[in-house]
Amino acid sequence: MISTVDDDELVKIAISRGIILEDEVRECNYIKQRSRGVSIISILKNKGYLAEKDYIYLVKLHADRILRRSLRKHLRLSPEEYSTKIAKALHDAEDSFMERLRKGRLAGSESRTAHTVLICPGCASKYNASVLSPGTQYKCRKCGNTLEVPDHGTAQELEPEVDLLEALDAEDLVGQIIANCEILERIGEGGMGVVYRGKHLTLERDVAVKVLPNKMTSEFFRGRFLAESRAAAKLIHPNVVQIFDAGEEKGNPYIVMEYVEGATVKQLINTRKRLGLAFVVRVVSEAAQGLAAAHRLKLVHRDVKPENIMISFTGDTKVMDFGLAKDVGMQGDVTKAGMLMGTPYYMAPEQFMSDVEVDHRADIYALGVTLYHMLAGKPPYTGDSPYKIMNAHLNEKYKPVQELNKNVVPEIVTILDKMLIKDREKRYQNMMPLIKDFERVKIEQNDQEEKE
Repeated sequence: MISTVDDDELVKIAISRGIILEDEVRECNYIKQRSRGVSIISILKNKGYLAEKDYIYLVKLHADRILRRSLRKHLRLSPEEYSTKIAKALHDAEDSFMERLRKGRLAGSESRTAHTVLICPGCASKYNASVLSPGTQYKCRKCGNTLEVPDHGTAQELEPEVDLLEALDAEDLVGQIIANCEILERIGEGGMGVVYRGKHLTLERDVAVKVLPNKMTSEFFRGRFLAESRAAAKLIHPNVVQIFDAGEEKGNPYIVMEYVEGATVKQLINTRKRLGLAFVVRVVSEAAQGLAAAHRLKLVHRDVKPENIMISFTGDTKVMDFGLAKDVGMQGDVTKAGMLMGTPYYMAPEQFMSDVEVDHRADIYALGVTLYHMLAGKPPYTGDSPYKIMNAHLNEKYKPVQELNKNVVPEIVTILDKMLIKDREKRYQNMMPLIKDFERVKIEQNDQEEKE
C-alpha cells in the first residue's frame, strides 16, 4: 500500500494541478476513516475522481521532484562525481516511479483478506465494492442491471471475480489504428467510454476518438453507445463538439469527433476556484446556446457539468460528451426504467425520481448547478454519498451564492435562482429566455475579480 507520505504528496500535487477537487478529497478521507487501511489514492481512483492516466502523471511528477532534489544536492561536485551521482539519481527515480506505480495499482487489494461484494441479481457476477460509499449505484457490466453498494457492516464478505471499477477499464489502444486514426494518447473518460487523442491519417489532423471498452460488451452498453453517436451526429453547432464518424473496429465500437485543445470548466475552477463574472456569463450563455440546439432536435444531454464543458485555447465554449443523451423523439429509449442517469452533484430533482419523465428542463437545472459551481467554487449541494446528495437536491435549500461570492450581481442571482427551482414547471421552460436574460446582464468592466 502507498505510504502516508506518498499519499499526501500525490494528493497535494493533484489538487495544485487541478486534477481533483478538495471536496472530493474530503469525501474520500471520510471513506478512508471507515475503511481498513486503504490508501486515499486508491479511493480516489475507485470513486472515479482520479483517472489512471492522471495517476501515472502524478507519480511521474513525484519521481521528478525526487530527482530534482537529488540534483540540487550534487551540483557542486566534480564532473566525474557529478556523472556518477546523476546516474544513481536517475536510477533511484525510475525505481521509485515503478514501485509507486505498482503499489498504487495494488493498493487496497493486498491490505484486505476479505471484500465487500456486490452480487448482480441478473447474472450473478461479483464485484468488489469495499471502498465505495453505501448507497452508491453502478451498472453491471454484463447485463446492465443497477447495483447498489450495501452497508459494509452487513454486506457479504467474499473474494470477488473483479473489482467494480475495473469493470469499466479499457485496454490501452495507444499506437493502434482505429477508424483510420492513429491513437496517440489517452486523454480521459466520458460517461460511456474512454477518449483518446488521435491523428486522422487521411485528413492529417487531430481528432478525439471515444472507444467503448471491450469489457462493456453487453447489448445495453453497445446500444447506449450507438445511441450517443446517433444523437450527437445530428448536432452541428459552434458550441457543441462535432461528430465526424462512428462504427466498430476490432471489436471496439468508436466515435470520431472534433478534438478541442483547451481546458474543461472543472479544470479552470480547480485552478482559480472562482471565475470572473464576465467570463462565467459568456461561457454559460454559450453552453446554453449549444444545449438549445440539442433541445430543438429533441435531445436531452442529462449529464451537464463542468467536466463536460470545454473552453478552447481560442476562447470557444464547447459542450461535449453526449454519452447519457436521451432522444425524447425516439420510441424505445435504450435506458432501462428505474436506472439513474447522470452525476448526482448536478442532477435535477426529477432525475432522481423517474428518468422516464426527464426532459430538457433537467439540462437547465444542471447548467444552473454548473453556474453556481463556477461562481462559488463548489456545487450547491454536497455529501459523502449519492443518497445524501439526492436528499439535498430534493429537500434542501442551497446557500445563497452572493454569500460565497460578493462580486455576483443581482441579475445573475435572479437567473440562477430560476434555473435551480426544484419544481420544473416553475423553472425556465426552455433555453431561449435564459439566454436573453444573460444578454441583459451588465458586468462592470472594473470588476476587481476580472482584474485578478
